[in-house]
Parts: sequence; C-alpha cells; structure tokens
Amino acid sequence: MSDIQPVHQQSSEIPAIVDQDEFTIELQNYYSGHNENSKKLQWTNQRIQSVIKLLDEYNTIKSQGKRPTTKHYHHARKYDVMNIGNQKVLIMKRKDISDPVVQIIPTDEYYQKILDAHIATRHGRRDKIVHTLKDKYVVPIFAVSIFLNLCKTCLANKNGQCVSNKCNCKKAYGLCNSRCHLFIGAIHFYFLIDNFVTFSKH
Repeated sequence: MSDIQPVHQQSSEIPAIVDQDEFTIELQNYYSGHNENSKKLQWTNQRIQSVIKLLDEYNTIKSQGKRPTTKHYHHARKYDVMNIGNQKVLIMKRKDISDPVVQIIPTDEYYQKILDAHIATRHGRRDKIVHTLKDKYVVPIFAVSIFLNLCKTCLANKNGQCVSNKCNCKKAYGLCNSRCHLFIGAIHFYFLIDNFVTFSKH
C-alpha cells in the first residue's frame, strides 16, 4: 500500500534528525489541550480496535435485517474495515473501489511514517509531506508540523547553516556557499552531501 521506503534510525550510522521521545511529548501535549469530544481526539490502538468492532457489529446487524444504532451508522458512513493478511485494519470509507486505500494508524506510528516521507522527499516541507502521505495514511497536518519544527537538519538550514557529516559552517559568515563549498586561502574543500569528501588545491 506504500511505496515510501522505511528509514531505520536505530542504526548508529544514521543520526536521529528528530528525537522520537521529544516528538511524542509534543504530540501528547497537543492532544491534551483538546477534550474527548474534539475532532482532534487521537487514534490509539484501543480506539481503532473499538471502531473495527463497531463496524463488524454493524455488518452483522444489517445481515440479520435489524436496525443498527445511530452510533453504528455514524461510523459506517466514515470508516471501513479491510483485511491485510491476517490482520483487520481500519480505513477511510471509499466512494469508489478505485479510490486509494487510506489506512488509519495509531498515533505511535506517526513518527516513522512522517520520517519516511520526510526523507523520501529530501527534507520536504509540510505540504509535500502531507501530499506524499494523504493517499496512504491518515496523519494529521499538526503532527507533520510538530515533526518539522523538531528536525535538526531543517532548523540548521533555516538558520543559515550547511549541514552534513563533514560540514557545519554558517553561511552568515561568508565561509560557505549554498553547495557546501568552503574556501580557506588557496585551498578548496568540497564537501559532498552524500558524505564523501574530496580535497584539491588550486
């Protein structure tokens, strides 16, 4: 369902561009500012399973010729259940079978999905990440914004720094241009974004 390549930040070779614990805290702080009747109620695993159960009940009641409750109708209009392997997943209701399958995922999966999309779009901004995810997963815009506000690479670029494993110099001082070239006297250091370094003298 997704063509976004997963990024495994647990590897020591890949430094965390966003601290997952910090992201989780910021996300929970956001949700804590809304009551249980808010449309911004978070999707926990428990809530997802509860809605799946309601939809199963709805289908059973309908097949028996009985009348579902208002609560059943409400959820059946918005959501549906799909079997992926041996697992039932909650998806957004589709108007047509050709519409994309958009899965509702728990909030504890937001971090990895946003990270994958952010890396796949080469540190794309909010709208690009939202566009990448919208036909695959339900990930709220505010979660994407929280992630971007914590991205070390994006923050460094915003503050006028060149960021790679081999270069971290401020453009404001005129030492480094937009392609990570650093000029010191007659020696030219060229720092490549893919972590290779070449050294040459004029």
